[in-house]
Amino acid sequence: MATATASMPRARAIRLRPTAAVLLVCAIAMALYAWMRVPVAAQIHAHLTGYCEHLAMQPGDWPCRLSETRVLVAYAGGSLLIGFALALPGVILAASGRRFSALIPVGAAGLVTSVASLVWFAGIHTSQYLFGVSDSLVGSGDGHAYWQVHGAQAIALDAVLVCVPTLAVAFLVRPMRRARPAPLPRRAAWLASFAVTGGALALRMGWTHLPSELFVQSFADTWISALVMLVFGAMLGTDRRWWPWALVPVAVVLSLGPAMALMSIPSALTAFTWFAGVLPLVAVGFVGSLWRPIADRFAGAHADEPARYVTSAASVRPTVVLNSLAVALLALSMLAVRMDPLPIQISTALPTYLGERTLAQDVRTKMNLGAAIDVMQAYRADHGTFVGFDARAGERTAPELDWHDGASQDQLVVGIVSAAEDIARVEASSGSGSAFCMQRVAGGQRGSVTYGSAAHEDVDRALESCDSTVWTPAAARMFDVDAMCWGADDQVVIMCRAVQRLIRMTLASPTAI
Repeated sequence: MATATASMPRARAIRLRPTAAVLLVCAIAMALYAWMRVPVAAQIHAHLTGYCEHLAMQPGDWPCRLSETRVLVAYAGGSLLIGFALALPGVILAASGRRFSALIPVGAAGLVTSVASLVWFAGIHTSQYLFGVSDSLVGSGDGHAYWQVHGAQAIALDAVLVCVPTLAVAFLVRPMRRARPAPLPRRAAWLASFAVTGGALALRMGWTHLPSELFVQSFADTWISALVMLVFGAMLGTDRRWWPWALVPVAVVLSLGPAMALMSIPSALTAFTWFAGVLPLVAVGFVGSLWRPIADRFAGAHADEPARYVTSAASVRPTVVLNSLAVALLALSMLAVRMDPLPIQISTALPTYLGERTLAQDVRTKMNLGAAIDVMQAYRADHGTFVGFDARAGERTAPELDWHDGASQDQLVVGIVSAAEDIARVEASSGSGSAFCMQRVAGGQRGSVTYGSAAHEDVDRALESCDSTVWTPAAARMFDVDAMCWGADDQVVIMCRAVQRLIRMTLASPTAI
């Protein structure tokens, strides 16, 4: 029996390699991170498809053919990119030899976000896109999923999950511990902190004044990202193994450019505008990385301190390659912003649709004046004169119109300027800002009805030109509203359908501005 036992092979314990263990732990964290956002994806789908009914869109328009799976993949994938953006600085710091201190950048961001969320209703506005579950990027912003209602819990759980990769790298891979730098005098550390913070704030205030044709401006939604970059750069320092190339990929993901580009796919938009935050974030990280050299200079130790890292020619070559790739990535990010077709498409289509909306408002105003003149002509047919017709008589005869005795600058309000023996004159202001006047001379044919107009709600000038143009039905003729969105690109179809709906409402009601 003893012989048989000795001859049996001993069972080997299953041991994961450090890399496999890190991947497994990160995969679990990613799954939980994505699971928190599944209900929100359904809300976003309902919000986007709601345009189909609300705007009376056609079956071929993208909101009417949007699948929930497509929205889920895009939103969950974009959210994972945001989580990756928060985890990447800590992972790089852990790979450089740090342990728990690698969590400082994401911890600082989580703390600021938590404080901001507590005083949100007090009027303080900050980015809520990096921590917590929100659909304000592509949804309605008023979701009711569990993690949206319990925002503090969502922020806390997000912070825990994005810390998992950093801890996995620090304690499972166990990279070589970095040499502890010489301690700094407290005065030098504080002076360097003030200098770096002042430089970042100066960059924030001065960035908008740089030539727009040379630099891409952004900072509106990247306050938390800028904080992470500043702390990350200060902790990374000028370690040639990671600096400065590591600043660029961290800035790219923290700009939310990749996340927004992925989340915008269901709406058929090319949202590359958020990549505009890459260059400012790189600049902030670069300023932060100067903290240690500035502190050393204040301490007077930079000349006497030995080099921390001794690099050989073989170890320099990969760094040169990485720095070159970082420059290429930065250039591609700036090029993506410049080549984004969405602003051009919107700026091209918007004036056209607004012009059609303006035309509809003017046509509606002239229709109101024409109806008012017909009512006054009917009054004269009964009384033999226009005299005595006032706003009260108009309300009794045509209550669908808004009447006013005398000239009025209120939009679509028919002002009775004159009701004489043989002349009836009315005016009204359009929602477009133009003022119109119309008059009828008794005893004439249809050609005796004339009208005039003036811009900028200049009622007096409109009254002066009241007999300048003969009124014909063509003056109140509208283009084919049903066909105005035929051939509209997916990027602008919602805008077109919204304007189309407004035009229909304007033409359908005498009082719809």
